[in-house]
Amino acid sequence: MHARIHKAIQDKDTLGGIIEVVALSLPPGLGSYVQPDRRLDARLLGAMGTIPAVKGAEIGAAFAQAAKQGTEVHDPITVEPDGSLNRSSNRAGGLEGGITTGAPLVVRGAMKPISTTLTPIPSVDLATGQPADAVYERSDFCACRARRWSAKRSSRLFWRMRCSRSWGVTASPRCGHASRRCGAATPPTCRWTTGPGGSGSRTSSRPIK
Repeated sequence: MHARIHKAIQDKDTLGGIIEVVALSLPPGLGSYVQPDRRLDARLLGAMGTIPAVKGAEIGAAFAQAAKQGTEVHDPITVEPDGSLNRSSNRAGGLEGGITTGAPLVVRGAMKPISTTLTPIPSVDLATGQPADAVYERSDFCACRARRWSAKRSSRLFWRMRCSRSWGVTASPRCGHASRRCGAATPPTCRWTTGPGGSGSRTSSRPIK
């Protein structure tokens, strides 16, 4: 990742990238399959789309799955030795029908490169109406790592709201206690990953609180 950004600096250009947030240890059943405003996929995709320069959002690998067949995308249901039902994969990204499945919930946002570049981009001088190069003022060469904080905070705030609606609690550690009562082994955790497309990434994690 650092090498790709360093090359962009040398080229006087900018980079976009992927912001990924993963919610771990969520119990199944959060959300709604009925009310549009309570469907978790709609809420999470909307939250990711509010981050400046994010032009696309997906649950799991939705864009890649759009080019595949159904048998390559859907998660088979299996029976465990104790008789419980499980999924042998998590291609759905932790959500089905607007409700958590208990698997890691994966949300990704695609951030475009910043438009202010050291290499001039053709534009128009509004005072004269004539073609002119865009004037460079300032720019980050890659703002993905900065945008990850927006994604992380939006996701953590959203899950605290969801805890309040589903369990009647508003903050950790009560959110963690409530999630364990619903079957989660550990308190819900957000993991976020950022990096320019195809150049590696950096991952961190923190409990939702």
